Amino acid sequence: MKPDRFGAKNYLLALALAAVLLLGGYWLSSRRLPGTYPGAQASVVQLVYITKYSKCGDTSTVTEDIGRDRLDALFASLSDGWSTMEERDGKIELMKTVDDWCPNHNHYRLLKLHRGHVVVFRGQDPDDRFVIRGYKELEESLIVHPQTLEQLRQGILLFNDDPEHLDVLVRSYLEGITD
Repeated sequence: MKPDRFGAKNYLLALALAAVLLLGGYWLSSRRLPGTYPGAQASVVQLVYITKYSKCGDTSTVTEDIGRDRLDALFASLSDGWSTMEERDGKIELMKTVDDWCPNHNHYRLLKLHRGHVVVFRGQDPDDRFVIRGYKELEESLIVHPQTLEQLRQGILLFNDDPEHLDVLVRSYLEGITD
C-alpha cells in the first residue's frame, strides 16, 4: 500500500500550527497587556471626591477606599451635583462645584496690620484677594496698647462655624481696639 502523502502533509501542517498557537499563547499570557495586569479588577477602588468652591476658587479633595461590590449602592445614594469621571488606574473621581466659600474662607477671619492699618481678611492668610474690609482710620500709629499692636502685627485669627456670628466677633474685637 502507498503512503498517503497528502494526509501526512496535512498532519505535519496541523502539528506545526498547533505548536505555533501553543507557543504564541504562552508568549501572550506572559506579557502584561493594558487592563490585564494583576489587580486590574481589584475588589477595592479608590474614590476621590473633588469639591470646587466658586467664590474663592479653592478645591477640596477627600479620598476613600471602597469595595467594588458597594459602588452601585454608593452611586445611587450620592446627592445631586456629583458627576462621575471615568475610572483610571483603580481610581474613580467624583466632582462637584459649590456656589459658596470653602470652609477656610467661610469660617475664619484674620485681623492684621497690613500696609499701615487694620485689615480684615476672609480666611487664615493675609491675601489681598480676600480682603473683607480695610480700616484706614485704625492706623498702626494710633493703636496705643502695646499688646494689641503686637497681636495685630502677628495677626489675630478668629473662627466660628456660623459665618454671621463670626462677623459679630470681628465687630466686637474692632470696637475693643477703638475704645
